[in-house]
Amino acid sequence: MTNKPRLIQIEKRKLIYDSTDVNFYDTHSINLQDGTLFQFNHSELSKLNDEKGSFSEQDFQFMINACTSLRFYSLIPELAKYKNEEDLGVYLKKEEGHIVLIALGETQPGRYKIFIEGVFKTT
Repeated sequence: MTNKPRLIQIEKRKLIYDSTDVNFYDTHSINLQDGTLFQFNHSELSKLNDEKGSFSEQDFQFMINACTSLRFYSLIPELAKYKNEEDLGVYLKKEEGHIVLIALGETQPGRYKIFIEGVFKTT
């Protein structure tokens, strides 16, 4: 018998910020499809690869496979990390049974973006 992932994906990739750095470092809020208000700022986020050990291998792979824009870069093992297709670092925040994967950073000089790469809920 195979174990099923203990997560379900409730939201897919979406761009939530595309502007200058003026409001980039502020607290951002989004309403999730299940009615939850999710808020975050940069200081609350953890690097995705730093959190890998806090998930079962099956749950972690489920999240990575569900977020099709994510790639793992490991040219230099000490600097290995997940990035999205815009070459932005990927972070996560766990809150109230939700796991939100967020990619953010500067995509062009003076242009900053924040993507919600996926939202997962524990079952």
